[in-house]
Amino acid sequence: MRRLGFLVVAGFSVLGAGLSVAEESAQSIIFDASHLSNAPVPGDITYSYTLKTPSPSEYGTPVDEQVRVHVERSVEPDRWNASVERWSGENHRDPVTFLGQKANPVILMFLEQDLFHMARKVGGSSNALRARMAAAFRTRTTIDTVTAKYDGHDVKATRISMAPFAKDPAANELGAYVRKVYQFIFSDEVPGQVVELIATTPGEKQDEPPLSEEKVEIKQAAASQPKGAM
Repeated sequence: MRRLGFLVVAGFSVLGAGLSVAEESAQSIIFDASHLSNAPVPGDITYSYTLKTPSPSEYGTPVDEQVRVHVERSVEPDRWNASVERWSGENHRDPVTFLGQKANPVILMFLEQDLFHMARKVGGSSNALRARMAAAFRTRTTIDTVTAKYDGHDVKATRISMAPFAKDPAANELGAYVRKVYQFIFSDEVPGQVVELIATTPGEKQDEPPLSEEKVEIKQAAASQPKGAM
């Protein structure tokens, strides 16, 4: 297994100083909360990952896959070791391991995939786009309470929404991504607390289908036999 293979951590987890209460809450809910505190330990949380687009040559090959997050106890109190395993068949990726984790690493996987597709289309590096998104967390997030679905039941959830590039001074470089919107939906009634993560690039006209939509959605969680230390 590889350790800490997603580079998103450094770009998104150091936003603290100067944020309003609402913005600090968004940062805390997405990156700093103890999402894994209610995960089955040892156990697995399975998510679907989909990428839908009518224009694969521009926005990436459509994907309908699964992501498995395996959770074990850490030697550190109130922290967990988690490995993320993606895709199947010839698309399978080696698991990536996070040690001493609080937040659910499926969030980092989602953001890494999203940034990869964006950077491939607009050029430049994922790091530059990551910095622009991180800046948006300081000024362009909204938080509301919603009802979500898990395992056939309604659950109370928190939704964080943002349009990170809407007022970007270099928006002309981003094309349709300037309209991109994100939703992060969490519930402490759901194992791992992540219900859905959605990134949508709307069409230019209101009645057009999205140019792309990437989504992570929880499917199930179950305890498993210990697999040894990570």
